[in-house]
Amino acid sequence: MILEKENKMGKNNNTANKDPLINMLNAATKNDLIELVNELIKNDISMRRMCIDNLKEKVDVSPSVNGSAESSAALTLWYEIEPELSELDEYGGGDYSTEDDL
Repeated sequence: MILEKENKMGKNNNTANKDPLINMLNAATKNDLIELVNELIKNDISMRRMCIDNLKEKVDVSPSVNGSAESSAALTLWYEIEPELSELDEYGGGDYSTEDDL
């Protein structure tokens, strides 16, 4: 959110972007960005799903790749909620907030 606000402010004021991360991302090669995303998704499965969901809206790929992406996103979502579902099952229920989140 903060980065988005800073980016919008920078664009509106026609000033150079002062966010070093944005500047580094702009200077990175495609391979550098792929390596970065791979590193991020290794450590956070929800980040993988967010990447898939975001890219589905922005890139055109073959129907088979799109289908694989859909399956991967669904499986990732399952891996995100499965531990909490198991805990709820083990204890016969949970807090309403946990049930609502799931």
